Amino acid sequence: MLPFVYERERAGQGLFVTDLRPVVALFLRFGGLADAQGDLDDQAVQRLDDWISGAQGILQQHGGVLLELIMGDKGSYLYAAFGAAVAHEDDACRALRAAVALHALFGTDAGHAVDNDDSPTGACIGVASGTLRVGGYGSRTRQSFGAQGDAVNAAARLMMLAQPGEILTSGRVRSAVALEFALQPRPPIALKGKAGPM
Repeated sequence: MLPFVYERERAGQGLFVTDLRPVVALFLRFGGLADAQGDLDDQAVQRLDDWISGAQGILQQHGGVLLELIMGDKGSYLYAAFGAAVAHEDDACRALRAAVALHALFGTDAGHAVDNDDSPTGACIGVASGTLRVGGYGSRTRQSFGAQGDAVNAAARLMMLAQPGEILTSGRVRSAVALEFALQPRPPIALKGKAGPM
């Protein structure tokens, strides 16, 4: 449970009223856990625990929150958000600093199934920003805190387009971090059938 959600529950306040707010979404895809049959041994379980604990620490240090961990046969993903729980003027910079730290945490051990030893390995990260619907989701008896909207979809799409070991950002994020980070430009990527700069 997210610490701020826990504190609100203990105080009898419940989840936040759902609202629209500017948020930076970060998606990270990783592999390197399952064996050829898709099973996790004890060493892989420990590695996953180390990665997730480390990721939570990095996100908290930079003002973000881990909203989802998805494990499946098509890959494993983290979804984090900056500005969903507590907004900062520099959420885009915070998200990119966290992305760099997550890249180092997951390292080359977070590779994906590859055809040969020369293929690159490492986590794939996508970062995008926009106005998201933030708050509690679910029924009256079972809810979770989340952030949904086009920026989430864009960050997930950028993650899927990123090469292993690469961080891709949207144009909006790139503009917001231009004074702190030197980013390599890419040709425009079409998302949701629309062509244009990310």
